[in-house]
Amino acid sequence: MLRRRLLAPTLLGLLLVIIAAACGGSEPDAFAVRGRTMEIVFERPVVAKRVFFTNAGISYKIEVPDPSTRIAAMKVTVINRQINITKLRVGTDSVLIGNGRIGERHGAIAPFQRADTYTGEIPEGESFSPLLWDDFELERGFQSSGWIFFEVPVGLELDTLWWRAADDIIGRF
Repeated sequence: MLRRRLLAPTLLGLLLVIIAAACGGSEPDAFAVRGRTMEIVFERPVVAKRVFFTNAGISYKIEVPDPSTRIAAMKVTVINRQINITKLRVGTDSVLIGNGRIGERHGAIAPFQRADTYTGEIPEGESFSPLLWDDFELERGFQSSGWIFFEVPVGLELDTLWWRAADDIIGRF
């Protein structure tokens, strides 16, 4: 008698697990993490040998000459929901990417120091604009979004973003 009572809920639970696994198999495209005063939303990084961006009507290209490294481009949105005005400094020491399980971190690269001007046509899918870089203020209720670049070793499994601009946030993806 007890077996019959448990059989239906057990089969129903198993069916729900199978349906959930079949429908939810894809990985999320964006991740949101809240800190003490702000929130960041970021996407999985795009890893490439070269990246292009445009600023003030001028096109730029960053290309890694070292065959053992690549550029990881990550789109990040910073949201200020709590502080009247937050002063942000997005720079080489305030945003890092890497593998949190092995403790390997790489700071953002200064895009204008590493980039060369580019006059050709930017290949489709290789443009990463606008940038999220430099010092700026973000008022409460507003957000700022853009791309940040990192130089990382080939083969490094990227799984963590460390944010240290006006708040300390660790984002895993």
